[in-house]
Amino acid sequence: MKNLILKVFFVLIAGQSICNAQMDTTNYTICELTFKGGFFLPNNIRLQNRYNAKSDFNWTIEMCFGNSNSKILPWIGYSYSKLTLDTVKDLGNMIIDNSFIASKRQILLGLITPVKVSSNDLILLKWGISYNFIKETTSDLNAEPIGFLISLGYVRKISKAINSGFEIGYDYTRVNKSDIYREWSGLRISVGISLNFGAVDWKEVNTGSSARENNW
Repeated sequence: MKNLILKVFFVLIAGQSICNAQMDTTNYTICELTFKGGFFLPNNIRLQNRYNAKSDFNWTIEMCFGNSNSKILPWIGYSYSKLTLDTVKDLGNMIIDNSFIASKRQILLGLITPVKVSSNDLILLKWGISYNFIKETTSDLNAEPIGFLISLGYVRKISKAINSGFEIGYDYTRVNKSDIYREWSGLRISVGISLNFGAVDWKEVNTGSSARENNW
């Protein structure tokens, strides 16, 4: 499975030359930092029932690199999701207070295809692979499987350096060593904001800083 995912990933990289996506004709560097928050909706019904929840909060930080005229952009990221259930059980004369936790941390690597809708609007097709760190306390599960994800997003340019948007995607992750909590796939819905350091006019920033210092 791991070899298949890696082969698919490299095939996608090779397909860059046939991609027809376009961005702004203005040429500037992209070095974009994105913060996103949202929900992960796991497919596993047993996991939902165990934690009395159909979703859990997910946050992600990502970096994207390239050029504004690039047809495909590489990205890396880190994501974290957690389900928590606090329980108190009265077993005869003994009271047991437990906190059950299911968590998934991910290191993400992939590609983005940007499609220009207007001068300020973009549709982003994103795909990639994930290296996961999964823990589940009730089953003593501790696994590090490789998965993959694909998503579709919308981005609105607030300025040349600042964007906002939302994203809907599917995250496939499967653990082979667990029967009860094997399935860790699900839908991800998030909103976020990003800052493109490559589009910031640092000369103007420095000029403004110098002017304020002179006023003092």
